[in-house]
Amino acid sequence: MAASSPLRAVRLLRQSARSVLAHRLRAALSVLGVICGVVSFVLLVCVSEGAQRDTLARIGQLGMRNVLVRASPLDAEQARESRMRGSRGLDRADGQRLAEAIPAISSVGLIREMRGAAEAGRHGKPMIAAVTPEFVRLAGVSVVAGRAIAPDDVKLRSAVCVVGEDAALRLGREGQVGGSLRIEGAVFRIVGIVRRGGAAGSPSSTVATRDLDNAILVPLGAESGFAPAGDEVSEIVVEFRDADAVLPSLPAIRRTLAIAHHGVEDTEIVAPQELLQQAGQAQRNFLVLTASIAIVAMITGGIGIMNTMLAAVSERTREIGVRRAVGATRRDILLQFVAESVILTAAGALAGLALGLAAALAVSAIAGWPVTISIWSLVLPAGAALLAGVFFGGYPALLAARMDPVQALRHP
Repeated sequence: MAASSPLRAVRLLRQSARSVLAHRLRAALSVLGVICGVVSFVLLVCVSEGAQRDTLARIGQLGMRNVLVRASPLDAEQARESRMRGSRGLDRADGQRLAEAIPAISSVGLIREMRGAAEAGRHGKPMIAAVTPEFVRLAGVSVVAGRAIAPDDVKLRSAVCVVGEDAALRLGREGQVGGSLRIEGAVFRIVGIVRRGGAAGSPSSTVATRDLDNAILVPLGAESGFAPAGDEVSEIVVEFRDADAVLPSLPAIRRTLAIAHHGVEDTEIVAPQELLQQAGQAQRNFLVLTASIAIVAMITGGIGIMNTMLAAVSERTREIGVRRAVGATRRDILLQFVAESVILTAAGALAGLALGLAAALAVSAIAGWPVTISIWSLVLPAGAALLAGVFFGGYPALLAARMDPVQALRHP
């Protein structure tokens, strides 16, 4: 008895496959809806998951223990009004205020970006910035040759600099450790070459999206030799001892800056943990939209399957009567038509998976979008297609199983 069950299943599948192949064109047209549904499902899942991972990776590079305080860009009128209200903009003193006001802060890094021209050999236009050693550490750069900027360099305002690896290559021999370059008339000695590094998403990994491989970094304060004097900075990077202390400390950061700047909103606070929460919410909303579109596509394909199976039941009424007359049960008829529906949807699912993967790879290659192909991006569409086949094929199968054998035999 146990051995007969697999044999009966095999015979059922063979008989169902022969019935499907007997009307190839109609079967192909009904399968087309399933294919379109699966392709859209696979493409949406792969693209959305790829976008999510890319977004999370970019946010993770900012460091989960870090908060970035940036100077807001102001036009001339806004800057004048800000000065009249007593705010000098983001400056070095703000970093010290934050460190003193919030005990959970472990270190503070500062950067002041400037426009200038480095004169040495053939080169492009590297970014020129004055930084503190803490910023260099939080930026996650690694020293390729020489050394990084040291605390004494900032204290003494030493005329030294470190050069990004790409900028050093363009500078040629003059871009090596021990060489010198001129920035707007001021001469700086190169003491190190650095490369962008660090593990993305580590607690103190890359804190900014600046191209530090194409940068010239001088000690903060030493830029007075080629830039207007002043204490303003472009960005302050605050590192906390514990990632759990970041979000609770944001109100204290905002309050401290508001008091120091006399209520002038001339700074922007970027907390990667907040960005992660916002990205997660946006991703959930997008997944709901994606699921809705995929469900509509599957329903459309399932309706096509149902139409095909209803037509098959109507055309094969006499066949059903003959089978019932020779001993087939209602269960046998039901299983046969359900099997035919599953075969149609399985064929559509396989073709849709292949075309969906090809479409996802094409989108990645042509549009440059990040695409992630996971096991779920294949299992979910295939499972949804098979469920649609069983669901939409169930009603025609029930109609066939409930037919009166006598009336079916009389059907022309």
